[in-house]
Amino acid sequence: SRFPTMEEPGRLLLQSRTAAPLASLDVWGGYSILDEGENAAGLRSLNLALQLGDQWRPFFKYDHSLSLDILNLARQNQDAHSVSGGTVYLWNKKTLSEVEYGWRLFPDDINQQFVHGAQVFFLPGSLSLKVGGFAGFSSDLSTEWMGYTSMRFPLQDGFYVEPTYYYVRPQDTDSPEHRFLLTGGYRSLGGYEVQLGALYGRGLIEGPSAEKNAFGLNGLAVLPFHPAVWGLLAVRYEKGFYQDFVAISAGLKLRLER
Repeated sequence: SRFPTMEEPGRLLLQSRTAAPLASLDVWGGYSILDEGENAAGLRSLNLALQLGDQWRPFFKYDHSLSLDILNLARQNQDAHSVSGGTVYLWNKKTLSEVEYGWRLFPDDINQQFVHGAQVFFLPGSLSLKVGGFAGFSSDLSTEWMGYTSMRFPLQDGFYVEPTYYYVRPQDTDSPEHRFLLTGGYRSLGGYEVQLGALYGRGLIEGPSAEKNAFGLNGLAVLPFHPAVWGLLAVRYEKGFYQDFVAISAGLKLRLER
């Protein structure tokens, strides 16, 4: 499994803090610099979300990033992608939920189903607690799963910090991985947002070329320069358990206001 990124822990909170449009489409493209002089470029992901009333927000996602970030796939010009759908439900001012179900499609007709769920609690003092989990199932691959929790602490003048802990059971091993992500960011009154994150992972990884530690740095910027068009930028460096890479991504969020 890949090292977790900062986008997912903060995504539901970002949605809850911004006025949701009737519909939005995120389009991401990117360029990945991999080990051994390999590189890959192309579409990373598509994310369509709809707002149904004040509480329901169904979404549909297509993710092509594995084809760009995994060395063996990029070297052989092979595709791996996922499709999924789900919904976010705002129960009240104190909590919201997300559920998601999808498929990962790998080369050689290997498929994996996955489920993801998360719960966000809005606490006094503008604190936010999130707990969630992911599990992948396949007749061709061993089961993998992950649980995580994060807490967002607001600071002064639009700054915030959010630590996240992941407990991961990857495929083909009984040894867990422990991963830690520390995110800090700033959000202006106009909606511009910048996040910076540092990652560390520890695991008992088998194999002669595998390290027991993993590190990462990443950054994310949200640029709402027009009500209907937002800019998205992301940079990610990972020194992982099995490979290193740098991913540079840019995208647009197209919004249809209610």
